[in-house]
Amino acid sequence: MVVVFVTSSDIEASVVMALLDSHGIKAIRASGNTQGIWPMAVSALGEIKVGVADALFHQYPTYDEGQKSKIKAAVVSTTSLARHAEILRLGEHLILGRGEEKTGGRFKQALLADAYEALIAAIYLDGGLEAAEAFLRRELKDALDEGSAQTFARDYKSALQEQLQALGHPLPDYRVSGETGPDHRKTFSVEVVVGGEVLGAATGRAKKEAEQEAAREALARLASIPDSAPPKSQPLPTPNIQLLPTPKDSTSDE
Repeated sequence: MVVVFVTSSDIEASVVMALLDSHGIKAIRASGNTQGIWPMAVSALGEIKVGVADALFHQYPTYDEGQKSKIKAAVVSTTSLARHAEILRLGEHLILGRGEEKTGGRFKQALLADAYEALIAAIYLDGGLEAAEAFLRRELKDALDEGSAQTFARDYKSALQEQLQALGHPLPDYRVSGETGPDHRKTFSVEVVVGGEVLGAATGRAKKEAEQEAAREALARLASIPDSAPPKSQPLPTPNIQLLPTPKDSTSDE
């Protein structure tokens, strides 16, 4: 996805070409009643990562590099960027071919994430790095907060597996029990099955999300069943010892 400038004015098109050229960016200009300009190499992902890394440095000064890298990966992921594109309704402004239009391209996460990158690239070209960073800090602040919570949230699937192993039960099996909605907005229903019994069920926009929620439900169910708790060690019973009288020495009676 790239920034595409469309105008019917020759003057505006010339100004945009000159602006791109001043930044060392080559572009293709299509002539006609409506002119389009396609920069050959404009990607804002690098600017996004730099801006997020700087924000993480100030927001989480006590986190190590590994922790901050995990949050950054969550914030700049396709899912995260697509969600922000949906908030801005960027899908309504995409220029799509007939094929993408028919298959719901305006709602596809990959295209929405690319559009969000293109928007940041446009802000960078128009206002420079400071304007792009200001936009990132404002728009991605909630994502930075959520990224921290999601990255270090409890792994219910691992916790369930450990609990089942401690109880001597078989490992859990996660099954997709249903799918609803169009391809670009599916909701998955997942069941977690242990020994042929469904211990938990949940739905989510992604299979992993539904599996985690189903595992959380299974853990709650296990906790409510008294017999499911690991057996506590019992003290050894006190042996019942009876003291027998000492036999008399037969030589003492003679």
